Amino acid sequence: APPPPPSGSFDARLKVGGQDYFRKYLPLTETVREWGLQFSPELGYAPVTLSWDSAQVPLEGRLTLRDGITGSFVNVDMREQSSVTIEQEFITQVVVEHTVVEASAPVVTPEAGTYVDNVEVSMSTSSEGALVYYTLDGSEPTEESLLYEEPLVLEETTTVKALASGPGYVASEVTTSEYTLLVSTDVPVFSPGAGSYADSVEVVMSSPTVGALVYYTLDGSDPTEESLLYEEPLVLKETTTVKAVSGGEGYAVSEVGTAAYEILVSAQMPMLTPDAGTYVDSVEVVMSSPTAGASVYYTLDGSEPTEESLLYEEPLVLEETTTVKAIAGGTGYVASEVAESAYEIVRYALSPVASEAGGFYVDSVEVTLSSPTAGVLVYYTLDGSEPTEASSQYSDPLMLEETTTVKAIAVGGGYLSSEVMEELYRIVDYRVDVTVSDTDNVSLTLTLGTAAGGTESLNTVYDQLAPPPPPSGSFDARLKVGG
Repeated sequence: APPPPPSGSFDARLKVGGQDYFRKYLPLTETVREWGLQFSPELGYAPVTLSWDSAQVPLEGRLTLRDGITGSFVNVDMREQSSVTIEQEFITQVVVEHTVVEASAPVVTPEAGTYVDNVEVSMSTSSEGALVYYTLDGSEPTEESLLYEEPLVLEETTTVKALASGPGYVASEVTTSEYTLLVSTDVPVFSPGAGSYADSVEVVMSSPTVGALVYYTLDGSDPTEESLLYEEPLVLKETTTVKAVSGGEGYAVSEVGTAAYEILVSAQMPMLTPDAGTYVDSVEVVMSSPTAGASVYYTLDGSEPTEESLLYEEPLVLEETTTVKAIAGGTGYVASEVAESAYEIVRYALSPVASEAGGFYVDSVEVTLSSPTAGVLVYYTLDGSEPTEASSQYSDPLMLEETTTVKAIAVGGGYLSSEVMEELYRIVDYRVDVTVSDTDNVSLTLTLGTAAGGTESLNTVYDQLAPPPPPSGSFDARLKVGG
C-alpha cells in the first residue's frame, strides 16, 4: 500500500505474480533488458519530471534511464539519482535499461594443495569495486558471509569457498580451494647410533614428533610412507644401512635419517702352540685363530697387541725368553681377547774343564776346575757319586794324593746343569814309561806302575811270568822289577 503520488503525477509499477520484476526475475533470466515508457502531458507541453525510489533499485546489475531517441539527452544511473526532469518537448519516451553484470570469480592464491604447518591465502577479483565474501566451513558463501579484507593464515586443513559481488554486480560463481595442512615432522632418532658392533645390534627408532609414525628401509633406498612401518626394535646381524622418515596421516614426511651399522664377527682368541713353558736353546711357536678368515696380530715385547701390531704369517723361532701376546681380528672382525704365552728359553752350561787330564800321577796332583760358560758355578764330588747343586761348590784347586775319580758339573746363571765331567786320577808310587820300537819304527809305549801300598797291578797284559810267544811279525817286550 504505497502512499499516493504527488499532485500532478502518477504512479507506474510493474509486478509479475505479485513480485517485483526487477528485483526477482530479470537478474536471474537475462543479461540486458529494456523497458520502454511513453508519456504525453494532458494540457499542452510542460517539463516532465520522473522520480523513483533509488533505494529500491535492485543491487544486481545496473539500471539506466535514458531517452528513447539517442540516449544522449537523458542518461542517468537510477541507483545514483532518484529523479530526472525532461525539458525537451520532443521527448515523449524513455527507456529503462537493466544490465546484469556478473562479477569475476575470485582468484584464490596459492593454488589448492598440500602445505606444511600453515599457508597464507589471498583472494581477489578483477571486477572493479566488487567485494569478496568467503567461508571456511565448506558452506556456500553469500553476501552475508565473511568479508575478505586481508590474507588468511590457515594452520589446519580447510576448504575455502569465495564469491565476488557488490553494487552493480551479480554475485560471481563460487571459487573453491582445498588446502590440506600437514604437521611438519622431525627426522627419526636411532638408538644406538651408527657404528661398529659385534655379532648383532638391536636398533630402536622413534620420531621426535608426537603422533608421527616411522617408515624405514634396509636396502639403501630412500624410504617413503609406502616403506616398512616401524613397530618393534630391529635386530641386525649383518652390516646394514638403515634409512627412516617420520610421517603418517596428517603429517608431512620428514627428511631422511640414515644410520650405517657395521656388524663385525667376534674373533676367538688365537691358539699358541706349543704351550708356554721352558725350552732348551729355542722353540718354534705356531699361532692360529679358530675363527675362519681372521688374521692374527702379535707382540714380543710384552705390550698389548692391536691390529696395527705384527701380522702373523709364519712360525716364530724364539731363541731367548719371550712373552708372546696375540689377538685375532682383521677387516670385518671384532678383535679377540689377548692370548698370552711366556716361553723361557734356557741353555745347558758347558761341562767344567779340569786343568789336568785324568791319568797316572806320582804321589799327588793339583787339579783346577773351571767352566767355559760365564756366570756359572761348579759343583763336584770325589767319591764317585753324581754331582748336584747340593754337592761341594768348587772354589780352590784340589790336591789329590790318592787315586780319585773327580766328577763335576756347571750350573747357574740361567743355564741348565751341564753334562758331568769325569776324570780318573791314578796316584802311584812310581811311573815308568817304556817305549819299544822295531826296525820299522813301529813303537809301543807302556806305562807301568804300582799303586800306593803295592796292592794294584796296573799292567794286566804283561804281568804273566811265561807269556806265550808273540805272533809272527811281532816282538815281545818285558820289564821286570825285583826279579
